[in-house]
Amino acid sequence: MKTRKICLTRKRWVIAAGILITFLAAATLLQPQERPRPWFNGYKETVESQKLYYHSPYPGQLPVLLVRASDGTMKAVWKTDSIPQDFGAEEAVFVFMGGLATAKGSHRFYLAVNGAGPLEFSTSESSARKEWAVRHPQGLELSFRTALVDQFDELFGYFFLKVPRRFLQPGQPLTLELTAEKGGSSDWVMVFEQPLSSWARLKALPALLNTRPPRQPLLLEISNFGPPLAVRVKAGPKVEVRKMLETGYNQVFLEVEPVSQPQEIEASVYRGGEKLFTARAEQKPVRPVELWLLPHSHLDIGYSDYQEEVERKQWQNIETAMELAEKSQSLPPEARFKWNVEQLWHVETYLRQKGEEGKQKLLRAVKNGWIGLQATLANELTGLGHPEELLELTAFARKLQAEGFPPITTAMITDIPSYSWSLVPALALAGVRYFSSGPNYMPILPDGGDRVGWALKTWADRPFYWVSPSGQDKVLFWMAGRGYSWFHGLNLGNFRVERKREILEYLEELERKNYPYSLVQVRYTVGGDNGPPDPDLSRQVADWNREFLTPRLVIATSEQLFQELEKRHGREIPAVRGDFSGYWEDGAASTARETAWNRNLSERLLQLETLYSLLIPEEFINRSPDFYEAWRQVVLFHEHTWGAHDSVSNPDGENAVRQWAYKKAILEKGLSLAAELENNLKLKVGLAAENKKGSKVSLDIINTTSLTRSETVFIPAEISAGLNLALDENDRALPSQRLADGSLAVAVSQLAPFSSRRIRLTTGSSWPGGQARANENSLENNWLRLQLDLETGAVRSLVFKPAGNLELVETGKFSGLNAYLYVPGTDPTRAQPARVRQISVLEPGPLVASLALELEAPGCRSLKTIIRLSGLEGRVDFLNRLDKIKVREKESVHLAFPFSLPRAEVRLDLGWATVNPFFEEIPGACLDFFSVQKAVSLRRPDVNLTWVTPDAPLVEIGDLTDERNVAGFPRAWKKELPPSTTIISYALNNYWHTNYKADQEGEIELRYTLFLNLQPDPALLKHQALRACQPLVVIPVEESRIPLEPVIRVEPERVVATRLKAVAGTAPGKPAWLLRLYNASGQPEEVQLKGLLSLGRKIYLSNLKEEKLAPVNLPLTILPWSTVTLRLE
Repeated sequence: MKTRKICLTRKRWVIAAGILITFLAAATLLQPQERPRPWFNGYKETVESQKLYYHSPYPGQLPVLLVRASDGTMKAVWKTDSIPQDFGAEEAVFVFMGGLATAKGSHRFYLAVNGAGPLEFSTSESSARKEWAVRHPQGLELSFRTALVDQFDELFGYFFLKVPRRFLQPGQPLTLELTAEKGGSSDWVMVFEQPLSSWARLKALPALLNTRPPRQPLLLEISNFGPPLAVRVKAGPKVEVRKMLETGYNQVFLEVEPVSQPQEIEASVYRGGEKLFTARAEQKPVRPVELWLLPHSHLDIGYSDYQEEVERKQWQNIETAMELAEKSQSLPPEARFKWNVEQLWHVETYLRQKGEEGKQKLLRAVKNGWIGLQATLANELTGLGHPEELLELTAFARKLQAEGFPPITTAMITDIPSYSWSLVPALALAGVRYFSSGPNYMPILPDGGDRVGWALKTWADRPFYWVSPSGQDKVLFWMAGRGYSWFHGLNLGNFRVERKREILEYLEELERKNYPYSLVQVRYTVGGDNGPPDPDLSRQVADWNREFLTPRLVIATSEQLFQELEKRHGREIPAVRGDFSGYWEDGAASTARETAWNRNLSERLLQLETLYSLLIPEEFINRSPDFYEAWRQVVLFHEHTWGAHDSVSNPDGENAVRQWAYKKAILEKGLSLAAELENNLKLKVGLAAENKKGSKVSLDIINTTSLTRSETVFIPAEISAGLNLALDENDRALPSQRLADGSLAVAVSQLAPFSSRRIRLTTGSSWPGGQARANENSLENNWLRLQLDLETGAVRSLVFKPAGNLELVETGKFSGLNAYLYVPGTDPTRAQPARVRQISVLEPGPLVASLALELEAPGCRSLKTIIRLSGLEGRVDFLNRLDKIKVREKESVHLAFPFSLPRAEVRLDLGWATVNPFFEEIPGACLDFFSVQKAVSLRRPDVNLTWVTPDAPLVEIGDLTDERNVAGFPRAWKKELPPSTTIISYALNNYWHTNYKADQEGEIELRYTLFLNLQPDPALLKHQALRACQPLVVIPVEESRIPLEPVIRVEPERVVATRLKAVAGTAPGKPAWLLRLYNASGQPEEVQLKGLLSLGRKIYLSNLKEEKLAPVNLPLTILPWSTVTLRLE
């Protein structure tokens, strides 16, 4: 996604510049050239302008002042050099560097000089008009000379402004103002914020030419602020060349003998007998190195094109790549074409429509090493993925292997700069050993990419073994230093041997950083996102290797590259342990409602899998394709492409609307599949269809988790209406309470794992139970006392009684728990709270006590909050319903939970890991916000607090994220995280400038749950998250149906079952069961299995392919944070 983000050929956001790049810092300059007195710098300092970075006739990216012929309001104002006091010429020439768009029609632009003029000039419809001049009756003259036509056919060069003496004041600069007509166009003119000067710089390039004898190239760069002139260049006694220096940037390649020891080398520039410059550099011995090119197309499912067109393009890319590979077989091995299929989304659909013939063709290309397949379905925002979802991310790779394809050992994630630690065990369990990372590379931005934070600066070209949380697994992680987009249009464009300066300067940069390896990963994509294979790449690589002994270029698959790196340098590669928290997951908060639905869909599918497997296992096996398809939708909704490139700049356009509709339809398909599976379950199990008023109804309360559950279950009104008395299987009354929404709350205790409890509802009065009670602005039970802030509706006091009446709320910065905060714009210091309209008692207790709040909330039509206290335990539930107003100006919503628990250990639930964010985030990770799976724990010896967030994944710690520009640059990112026990739900925003939604409106539900107890058990983080996110299931049943006995019990319960499902057994009609276990205790555990499934069955280790591996003897030792899959046959 994303070199096109600021491409001037589209309406894009622009990025304010602040740091001026100067070439003089690296130059060795002697005897600067005397330019003619009438030439002055036409740019000295900026007064006012819209800015960005862009390429120019000089290397690299420079800050520019930009004016478009759009609405007639844009302007750029700047000052020139000051006129010397002794100036006596009749006119002065002011020279400044600029650029002109083409192919956007012809539009008028105006340049005023100290308010005089203006000089009117026009852009052109093509690049044919490379020089022009315009004059004004007052004697002003403006001309332009092209020095560079870029890959977009845009013109870059130099403006020459002639100004008569009467406009000049000695000691004073000119003020120049550039404006444009109101043309409704994105046509543009830019002026570079770069004063011109004369200088020379010498570099000894880390290369050897394939000459006899080998020679080392030198690059002499010369900036000529003056008219063209002929010069001689000498380097040592044997090297001399002649060169015509043009105005501006010039480069001269020289060839010298290589050295075996570092030494200084010198080059001089002469005009006739006059020495203009002498530049020096250190010449070092050249170390052999190879650049391994990984050709691929970055898969955005959308963004650049409609999703259907993307799919067709990627199908064609596979066909084209196989043709290019076959045609290149006569070339040297390193130049033979290879293609890396970055993701499997379009491979799956390609094979569906190509059939057996297409499968065999692709299989042949894979086995020949021409095509490298990667293990993941799509470029997923891994911080959003449920731990089981991360395993489904590689499900199609296993299908391919089952159909005869070789095992896939590599994964490539592109564009996204950082990843959840849970991805490491998920990849390792899938047999993936190697992980290639290719963030978007945009050197025009301060961080080197768009919203990449510190990721590229920290980990570019620094491979490491990323060790899993358990320490038992690892993947070799390697972030490409030039990301994936180095060869996109805004950077180098397609690789050509003539672009050797940029390639060799990259190696020079690596040398300065003491890069220790003999091969370098270079991602190679052309034509932007979803771009095609480069048909000329093999020939260019062959030509390069004929010209250079080193560096050599090698075209490869990612597996070939990683295997070679490990073979040569495996012992030198360091190991790293910790989370690499995501920078891009915040975009999902632009669709908070849909993000919550998808999160909850993963939990719903897991519960459905368990219910099917417990109740009708054969049907589950038959319906496994539907479950696969439902999980596929979950994964694809978390794919990083949310919509179109112009989703923010033109949100009502057909492109943005249609692409979001496609994205949302993925989620809707997943929800529809889940609903159909749920209805089918009811039909197959033969459930009672309705509740007749006045009759009894039998219900099974099913526990789909491996935990023993004691809690309140809520029976919907359509089942329980008129039936207030709840009886257990022995006809003993259970505590129950009719609630205001018509549902019936019933207390269930000691419900065994993977089992059901039969209860009956009948007419009669509820049997009261529990200790909860509600007053007008407070709630209380035997464990907690809660009091509201009457202005904001937040919980200003929460006292935990068993810990000596411990106050849990810190109200110094925020008004209390569940404090609503709306940030208009990007400045968090302007956050606005909600204001209470009304507070009322909704449920008086004793089983459930709750308060209902109506609030005025900025950014919303309304905010309704229910705060509910359990009468059975230290549990508080918050239910917030926002009716969001559509806002297109930048905004965000946060709900703060400022806990007062000094010295508590903070741990975040990441799925297959829990981390302390203060100590277990690796350098370069995002510290401004975190993506949690479900929960955060604050733990001290005297108290254990678990905060669960089923709907909103993003969490800030300590304070709100700050999206303000800094000194004209995009937002700054934290490098350190101050200690804090304030947890903030980062609920929604529209801060992105592309891809994500520009606004959201309508009802959004945000739920949070607090659990308080005295047990300092790390496993409670997982336990409480499961309780909040996988509630007990209520199913009406026929009285004759036998309740489900405990199927399997995992002891100790600190080891959690994350999945239980039936699979086809080795004997017909006798299913086996897959049980996945995760040790959440933080210490080794000896695991025993009990229950019906463990009786008379053999237990084997298994894997994601559901294979029967080594037999297991109980007890089974499971290490902390480890995952084990068992097969019960």
